[in-house]
Amino acid sequence: MSNDGSVMIVDDTHEILIVLAHVLGEAGYRVRPADTGELALAAVAAEPPELILLDVNLDGISGYEVCRRLKADPASRMIPIIFLSGLIEADERVEGLRLGACDYICKPFHREELLTRVGIHLEAYRMRRRVAEQMDALQRANARLVQEMSERRKASLALGRSEALLSATASAAHMGGWELDIRRQVVTWTDETARIHDRPIGYQPTLEEAISFYIPADQPTIAAAVQRAIQEGVGFDLELGFITTLGRLRRVRAVGVARRGQDGAVESLLGVFQDVTDLRVMETNLLQSQELFRRVFQASPLPSALSRLNDGVLLEINPAFATMLGRSQDACLGRTSIEVGIFPDSATRQVMADRLLAERSISAQEIVVQRADGEKLDILYYGVTCQIGNDQIIISKLIDVTERKRSEAAIRRLQEDRAKAMEAVVNSERDAAVGRLAARVAHEVNNPLAAMKAHLAPMRRRAGGLNEVVAGIDVLERQVDRIARLVRNLLDFERQRAPDRAPACIGEVISTVISLAEARARAEGKILQIDCAPDLPRCSVDVDQIQQVLLNLIGNALDAVAPGGHVVVSAGRTAEGVVVAIQDDGPGFQVSLDRLFEPFYTTKEKGCGLGLPLSRRICEAHGGWLRAANLAGGGAVFNCLLPLERT
Repeated sequence: MSNDGSVMIVDDTHEILIVLAHVLGEAGYRVRPADTGELALAAVAAEPPELILLDVNLDGISGYEVCRRLKADPASRMIPIIFLSGLIEADERVEGLRLGACDYICKPFHREELLTRVGIHLEAYRMRRRVAEQMDALQRANARLVQEMSERRKASLALGRSEALLSATASAAHMGGWELDIRRQVVTWTDETARIHDRPIGYQPTLEEAISFYIPADQPTIAAAVQRAIQEGVGFDLELGFITTLGRLRRVRAVGVARRGQDGAVESLLGVFQDVTDLRVMETNLLQSQELFRRVFQASPLPSALSRLNDGVLLEINPAFATMLGRSQDACLGRTSIEVGIFPDSATRQVMADRLLAERSISAQEIVVQRADGEKLDILYYGVTCQIGNDQIIISKLIDVTERKRSEAAIRRLQEDRAKAMEAVVNSERDAAVGRLAARVAHEVNNPLAAMKAHLAPMRRRAGGLNEVVAGIDVLERQVDRIARLVRNLLDFERQRAPDRAPACIGEVISTVISLAEARARAEGKILQIDCAPDLPRCSVDVDQIQQVLLNLIGNALDAVAPGGHVVVSAGRTAEGVVVAIQDDGPGFQVSLDRLFEPFYTTKEKGCGLGLPLSRRICEAHGGWLRAANLAGGGAVFNCLLPLERT
């Protein structure tokens, strides 16, 4: 047995690898070690060995799994595998043999046993390989013999059909054959060649006559090509023009090759004619169509582009496309649609490409395109795919709707402003109507109230010590006073006078209001604080009206908080003026903020719902505003803008 074979050792114990490599190398084998299953599989795929010693218990991929993968691969299926194991149980041996191993060697191994088993299995492998190669060669030879016999039978059966098929094919392709007998100077034409030249079937012109059929400009060319082919044996491939007997100009492709005799001299020329007249007309029409498309494409007012589907590279764009992007055409060509701003990133472009691939076209897809100067454009994208050569091409049309969208947005804003203005007019007319009604009601109620008030004092005197009667009279007095306050509020709301504005220190106004409200806050166990910025500017206000507003707002805040709650009055300067904020830590507003300022709307048992509408009127009459808001952490705030002192 020859000991020059290639043996791979696969074991994750380096000491065993070294010992096995030494023993086998000393015996003349070419040893290739591997310490993992992954490395072994890669090494076998790169260069298969003739035998593999494979440890069963490898880290990572086990020896059994390595064996299974090798036996599943036709390229490594025949390689003998001998398993190495420290403890071989019967079921392990069966599993290894089932997977395709040829033998087992127990660790620790005996040198002679190892070499003997390796030599036997290596020789058996070589014999199997030689037999397989011989069988393969025999099968190939047998297949060739069967193929040759089959081809001969087919050739014999098809010989009759082939001539008819060849003739039909030549006629369909406008292609015919020819042969020049150099000695006789006679040209033999096939039937199709005669038809191409408008000559009768069987016509055999002389060489000189055949050359004379071509237009004068081409006669020297064909004559020189024929002479060179005769003298040097060089073939030719020419396109020539000729006039048929019917006076038609035709274009033919003439191909010729030289055929030499036994003495090496050129005996004849063989070749084909192909009528390419129609082909040249089609090519001309195609070029004209392409030129027309190019002109229409370039002249189109719609931004248009051709790009590859797979990578988005722009192949052709028109001037409108370049203008829309604020770039030159040269700066766009060869770059991707992402680089020129059509799509913001590869993910967005890929979504569009996938959709085009699936649906073949896209219509009116809204996208945002970025110009070279950074301006964003609203675009309606239209795309369709087509096949040109080996590439899928996207034909894209883009419609800039930026101005249209801006106009639509402006119209929406105008409509919203108009709706708000209409609402304000309606509210104003409603408030005016309510005010007129309130004034009339107040006028009608005042007289009965005065009479009731006048009779209550004598009634109290006559009641004497009748406690129940006195208590009833007290209730009547309180209700009469409440109705009187309501009447005064109605009159104030309807007859609100224009503010008598004068420069005032707003900090002092706030301090005065705080001093008036502190007594109530202390009595109710609530904390009233002031937090105003220093050096507040002077404001142009009607002090009495602004005090009325602040007292109303602070009163509402104190109503909203429980005992121990906080109300904070703060003020600070803004670009518009001084903003006074009244903030509380109560439950916040539980209704729509817009309803707070509706006349007669109230959420409290006492009051008539005119305090906030009147306060807002006063602020707006000063050129400022009054707004309410809920706070994120709980509670509510009123913000009141007071204009600065007029200069």
